[in-house]
Amino acid sequence: MARRLLPLALAFLLGLSLAQDGKALYEQYCAACHGAEGQGIPGAIPPLAGNPRVADEAYVVKVVREGLSGPLEVNGVVYNGVMPPMPQVAEADARAIAQYLKSLSGASAQPPAPAPQVQGDPALGRALYLGQKALQNGGAPCQACHTVAGVGFLGEGLWAAT
Repeated sequence: MARRLLPLALAFLLGLSLAQDGKALYEQYCAACHGAEGQGIPGAIPPLAGNPRVADEAYVVKVVREGLSGPLEVNGVVYNGVMPPMPQVAEADARAIAQYLKSLSGASAQPPAPAPQVQGDPALGRALYLGQKALQNGGAPCQACHTVAGVGFLGEGLWAAT
């Protein structure tokens, strides 16, 4: 009996190890855009937690390594942006990220909490992002490197592309 359980236990521990490695890889490659808990940004970047597509490991690996663009519907919301390809992420690492995403979705039976409302001046933020108002220390405007919702010098961008 114990010999039959050993392979099962090893598979469980290996899966747990992959998910833990996947969390660190997710934090390194994905969290900057998709959020620490995979919540995304409403209307701009799709959520990964609670996203039925993350159940398909092959799909996740392909999107991580090859990118994705165009309209995409997640939980009734349509996103139209760009996920840049990340060929630097090894296939095994992309699989570990996929396993972690499955654990995120399985762990929360309810959708993630909405992002907290940020206090501030949206018009000022836009002016700073676009370079219409200079940054305090004279740096380049945000859009010099970052593209958000299709706005930025890089067009589809490489960092916060949506």
